[in-house]
Amino acid sequence: MILMIISAVLQKHEVKCFRTAFLPSRIKSLNAISPSRVEPDDEPTPSFEGDPIEEIDASTVEVGYDENCYPIPDQPWRRGDTDGCEDPIVSSWRMEAEELIRFACSSVNAVVYDITWGMSHCIITISDTSQVEGTIEGPEVEIDMGEWYDGSSKGTGPDYFSNPEEEMSEEEMADRVEKYPASLILDMEDPLSKEREAIDPMILRAVGDSIRETLGDPDVEERLRVLSRHQILLTDVGAENYLNTQKEFDSHRGFQVAVETRDPWKSNRTLKGIFVDRNALDIILNIDGNLVTIPQNFVYRVKLLSKERV
Repeated sequence: MILMIISAVLQKHEVKCFRTAFLPSRIKSLNAISPSRVEPDDEPTPSFEGDPIEEIDASTVEVGYDENCYPIPDQPWRRGDTDGCEDPIVSSWRMEAEELIRFACSSVNAVVYDITWGMSHCIITISDTSQVEGTIEGPEVEIDMGEWYDGSSKGTGPDYFSNPEEEMSEEEMADRVEKYPASLILDMEDPLSKEREAIDPMILRAVGDSIRETLGDPDVEERLRVLSRHQILLTDVGAENYLNTQKEFDSHRGFQVAVETRDPWKSNRTLKGIFVDRNALDIILNIDGNLVTIPQNFVYRVKLLSKERV
């Protein structure tokens, strides 16, 4: 099943628009980029070779970063102010927010399957909108159908939609063409156009408007600060062999999973182990008896490998 995500950009406690997170409505070009430099997955992450970074005197710049701030005591590598979003999934403010979100959706006859929290986003999974009456009012809606890419051994991989001509100098472009001369696809049609057209943005607009009004109530925002701290995402129920929502993660503790990761250094890899926990910041696996913490911002997807606890 194709995952749709509708991203709400929130400014001053109002939903300004719903925007796509990954895929443009029409893909103009898909270019070949070198695959991950990690091969096989169990080898160390390669060193990153890039332009030297010019150091500055931090005392001359007004910054909010505090190097002595450790929001989670047992994670010394994580620094900075997480603004309370490191709280447990079952914290009281999240539980109250979930009740309000479910009420907002039910008021327009949308059925909520689950609500999943991240560091800076709240994903609301909707299982049924057949009884929702659409509206032309509310936030603007654009549809993200996920990603499409060439998954072959010589393909680009899932995160390399780009137009390098817009991002590189002539010298950099010449160097790139010398290394990777072939483009896989040019001027391709949107392969998900039929699925995209089947989604009624008026229905999503009605659901989004109801959520915005409920969470945007001044008293609610003052107490819970959901809109000021989170991006609101609407999605449908995902494929059965992937863990997408909080209740799916909770019900599969002890199962064998594969976590596909992404990072800016192209050391994308797949980590396999026993699923232990998922919170707003991390996914935790047991790999050969060692607890491994994977930050959510590096997680692409989590695939279920076993049908029973191991």
